Amino acid sequence: MAEDENTPTPKARRKRHRRQERSLLGTHLFRDTRTGVLWWRRTCPRTGERLKKSTGTKVLEYALRKAEEFNDELEREAVGIKSYDGWTRELAPLVDEWFADQRAQDRPPQEAWLRQKERFTRKALEDLRLRRAADLTDVGAIDRRLKALKKPDATLRRRYQDPIKQFAAWLAENGRYLEHDPLANWKTIRYEREDTHRAFAPDEVARALVASDWLDTIHHRKHPLRLVFEVLLVAGPRLSALTSRDAEHYLANERRIDFGAGQGNKGRGQGKLDDRTAGALEAYLGSRSEGPLLLSPRGCRLGKRNVLRWWREAFGLGLVWELWPAAEEWDVNVAHLVNQALLSKSGKAQVPQHGNPELVLNATRRARSRLRKRVQGLVDALRPIWAERMERVTVHSFRHTHETWARAVGVDQVLVNLQVGWKVSRGDQFDGLRMAASTTGLARYLDARSKLLDARQSAIAVRSLLDEALTDLSEEPDAREEGDGARHAG
Repeated sequence: MAEDENTPTPKARRKRHRRQERSLLGTHLFRDTRTGVLWWRRTCPRTGERLKKSTGTKVLEYALRKAEEFNDELEREAVGIKSYDGWTRELAPLVDEWFADQRAQDRPPQEAWLRQKERFTRKALEDLRLRRAADLTDVGAIDRRLKALKKPDATLRRRYQDPIKQFAAWLAENGRYLEHDPLANWKTIRYEREDTHRAFAPDEVARALVASDWLDTIHHRKHPLRLVFEVLLVAGPRLSALTSRDAEHYLANERRIDFGAGQGNKGRGQGKLDDRTAGALEAYLGSRSEGPLLLSPRGCRLGKRNVLRWWREAFGLGLVWELWPAAEEWDVNVAHLVNQALLSKSGKAQVPQHGNPELVLNATRRARSRLRKRVQGLVDALRPIWAERMERVTVHSFRHTHETWARAVGVDQVLVNLQVGWKVSRGDQFDGLRMAASTTGLARYLDARSKLLDARQSAIAVRSLLDEALTDLSEEPDAREEGDGARHAG
């Protein structure tokens, strides 16, 4: 049979094949002579393995695009990234999954705190322009964008860096989406903690408690706040634990507050009260057996931020009282205005404006002007030392104050730890119970239920120092006049 004239001869086929081979040089592609499909072939630089993948096409243009993807994947694998797919994922949907995972845990964090953390994370992703997982790999650019926000170091760390680093660690956890944590080497921002706590002196707390009584009258509070501060000092709980307690959690037969079980190293403490504080709490509760254990001034559950604001106001007014110039006649209402100005960002004195401005007499305007000048003069005079004394005034400081006072009168550290909920560590020394050298440490050796370990001793010691400070304060020469001023504060 005669060969078709259009059928290429073997020589023509070899010539065409050589031309095709020359066109594929440097592309890591070769064509299957039987099917005509282009294949990609390279050697793995890390293992030396000969890799071969089909592009699935005979068209060189399409095969080159596929080969580029294969080359990119191989290069990423060579530096430890096995798959490119995880790094192309959008981060916003993964944030939803991250917090859903946290809420599904056996012991999830508090919902209010979790919502706040979710807001921080989303804002951080937006401000730092992080859209996809691959954006997390440029740590230097992220750090520069973070510093460019011009916010305090504490804010940058707590509201931006920490949430983003935790999110990235979750993405890489057990190879969930990423093969490694891209932010593991991101240098942590160091800062002097804005909420670094301190221990208060007994006279400072005593003055603040008296000032709290004055503020109850000035603000016409339905429920006083003094007992809230006394429980924080004597029981030494975490504020979140105290605000979550209901009336049923006060165990009258044991004279203690059940703060529940802690999480990890953050214990809740035994919450034992001395007789005087327990009696005050029982009188405060009366016949009430439901609802929050301690109430806000309006009768609602305490809010953590409000408690801090109320304590700073009371502590600040106590300092104004202590620092009040001898040449100035004491007036608790004027002191309150001074304290308000010192607490404000502007530092400007504000005088209440009552009545219709059009009907205010000139004499009243002049009196208000004189009062404003007097308050501003006191603000300017007291500001330097007042501001210094107000540094690091936090609610959490009650726990450190409890420890400092109890240790000062000889209460052992182990009892303090049991009362406030700190972990009893191997380094703690218990003077009342000598043990042979134990490698397990007190955390496993001591029985917290032992009668020898009565944490109430810590509460009694702290209350005794507070009562002593209140007694000394009442015996000051001008204490009677200051008490009278408090009664007229309304």
